[in-house]
Amino acid sequence: ASLAVLETAPLTKELAARHRLSEGAADALGRVLTCTAYLCGWLEEQESYSVSVNGNGLLGKIHAFGNGELRLCGSVERDLAADRQADLLSCVGTKGYLSVVRGGGKGLPFSGMCALAKGDIAADFTAYFEESEQRPTAIGLYEGGGVFLQPLTGADESVLLRAREAVQSCLPSMSVREILAAFGAENAEKRPVSFGCTCSREKAERAVLSLGEDAARAVLASEGELSVHCHECNCDYDFTQEDI
Repeated sequence: ASLAVLETAPLTKELAARHRLSEGAADALGRVLTCTAYLCGWLEEQESYSVSVNGNGLLGKIHAFGNGELRLCGSVERDLAADRQADLLSCVGTKGYLSVVRGGGKGLPFSGMCALAKGDIAADFTAYFEESEQRPTAIGLYEGGGVFLQPLTGADESVLLRAREAVQSCLPSMSVREILAAFGAENAEKRPVSFGCTCSREKAERAVLSLGEDAARAVLASEGELSVHCHECNCDYDFTQEDI
C-alpha cells in the first residue's frame, strides 16, 4: 500500500492572506490544495497538475495548480460576504464536476473528470481516483492537511473499507508523527510543500505586448495605469508609459 500524510496549513495560510479569504473559503481552498499536492507527489519536476472544483456552491470555482516540486498556488472564484458563515457543503455545492489536467511532460496532456459526489472535497477526490484513474484511495482531510492511503492494485472491497476506517481513525486529533507511527511508517520520505506561482513580470510583459503598442497606450491614457493581474496569487504587475 502507499501512504501519504500531508501538512498544508502554512500553504493555505499564505494563500488565505494573499486573497484575504474568509475562514470558510480558506478551508475549502486548503482541502483542494491538499489533494492537489498529493497528486503532484507522483509527478516529475517539469510536470504539473491543474485542478478545478466547479460546483454550484457559494465560492463558485475553486482552482489549484501545482508541479512536481510541490510548489502550489490556488484561488476561489468568489469569497463569502464578510458577515456570512457557511459550512463546506454550502461553499462547494452538490452539483458540478471535478476536473484534473496533467501537463508539462513529454507526452500528451492527460485530463480526467467526474461529477461532484457530495460537495465534500474528500468524497469528490475519492470518486475521481476510482472513476478516472482506477486507483481506489482512502482519503481523510482535516483543517491543515490530509491522509491518503492507496491499497495495492487489485485489492478487494474489504481491503479498501479497512483502509478508509484506518484513515478516519487518525482524524483529526493525531499529529503527522503519530499518524506515520500508527501505520509503521516513521522513516517515510519527507518532502516540503510550499507556495509557488508560475506568474512573472516577463509573462506579464508578453501579455501587454500581445495588446499592441497603440492599444496599450490607449489603456494607459484612459485608465491612467496598465496592470496585469494574476488570479492565482493575487499579484499585480504595473506598467507605465516608459515601460511601453
